[in-house]
Amino acid sequence: MRVPIIQTIDSLKQLPVFPDDRTISETPQLCRYNLIYGFNGCGKTTLSRVFACLGTGKRHEEWAAESTFSITLTDGTRVKPESVDEALKQRIIVFNTDFISESFRWKEGEAKPIFYLGYDQRDLSEKVDKKAKRVRLIDERLRRVDSNRNTSKQAFAQHKRDRARLIENEVGLGKRYNATHLDSDYADYAYSESDLLDEDGINAQREILKLDDPLPKLTRINEQPHQISDLIRDARNLLQTTLGTIAMDALREHDKMLTWVKDGLEYHKVHDLGSCLFCGNPLKPERVRLLETAIDEQYDALINKVTATKQIAENIRDTLADLNSDLPSKNDVMRDQQSIFTEAKDSLRSSFEDGLKRIKRAIELLTNKQDSPNSQIMPDELLEVSGAENWMSEYIEKAKIFNKVIDAHNAAHDDFTLNQNAAKNTLKKHYLAEGYEKYCELASNVEKAERVHGVLTTRKKELMAEIDELKRQMRRGASRSDRLII
Repeated sequence: MRVPIIQTIDSLKQLPVFPDDRTISETPQLCRYNLIYGFNGCGKTTLSRVFACLGTGKRHEEWAAESTFSITLTDGTRVKPESVDEALKQRIIVFNTDFISESFRWKEGEAKPIFYLGYDQRDLSEKVDKKAKRVRLIDERLRRVDSNRNTSKQAFAQHKRDRARLIENEVGLGKRYNATHLDSDYADYAYSESDLLDEDGINAQREILKLDDPLPKLTRINEQPHQISDLIRDARNLLQTTLGTIAMDALREHDKMLTWVKDGLEYHKVHDLGSCLFCGNPLKPERVRLLETAIDEQYDALINKVTATKQIAENIRDTLADLNSDLPSKNDVMRDQQSIFTEAKDSLRSSFEDGLKRIKRAIELLTNKQDSPNSQIMPDELLEVSGAENWMSEYIEKAKIFNKVIDAHNAAHDDFTLNQNAAKNTLKKHYLAEGYEKYCELASNVEKAERVHGVLTTRKKELMAEIDELKRQMRRGASRSDRLII
């Protein structure tokens, strides 16, 4: 069906230039293309406003209430301001001074001005302008946020490089530790003050790392020495034992000669000598029997016990002396064990010295007993049995403490690589914990800046998409040329 168009203008009433009720009978019928011309003030603009009323359904703001017109369409429909056909609305476009003032929207600042035509396009253009303004505000804020974000990123990156380099140098990791490793370590573990070391702790770990090779293993000391208390008890008994009545008065008065006389008598008997080699007197059988009576088997038994006990004492003395002299020095143990080793060694050495005093005193008195086997020798406080027992108990405890240090040293020898790695890890955790708070602070700053940047960037993209959609709507509206019917 063909769209109706304006055919005739029938009447104009109370309009500018046409103040009277006037029927325009001489107006020709309008065609597809029409040219209206005339002098200024002859009514061209008034006619264009009549056509604009048909297109919008709105009376011009300068018209009076009684202003009216009548137009006939090609299908016979008569149209007045109060009865504009809906089919005409939005199908008639009028380009006049009113349209220019209402519909032209200029975008300044571009090489070639751009404008949009039409009422709808005007509204869309205003929306575009508002959103574009918001985009510009976001851009300004983004510039500030980007500056802050870059500063935060640079500070964070610099901190990570510095901290990684510090750990690399202090722990001895070479070129194998960088900011990426630092991020990974912080992601795997939450460091705290418990991981921090004091200056002594740091130095102790550094000393471990300075070791090129592990020190040799050390031998544990014997925790169960010879039974000194038994020795002291035996010595005390022997020192107070005598041979009883000696037949010869001379030997009773000079008991220190007993051993000499015994040895001389045995020599003369073995060699069947008839006279004394010392004095030259005859050695008659009755004299020999008298000497044998004075020096009987008890003498041999006592002398043998004293000699054996003295030998045991000398063996224990030599053992303790060797143990004491063979104690390793503090430089023979791991550096982190040297302090406790020195303390344990000094304590053990004092025990050796006390034990040696007791043994040496026993040897001294047993030597005197050998010289005077029939003399009763009273032992002093160094030969108290209870004192020897206390010494043994103390020695065992001190030897255990000493051996505990030796065991730790030997274990460190066996686990040298493990200790090196443990020292590195301990130092590494210290330096990571030391920089953890600053790391978290800088990471938080970067995260906040990224979050703000992301929100602004997302909003900008949304606004740009909305602007693009509005522009598409403007282009679709501008392309509908079929709305122009005059």
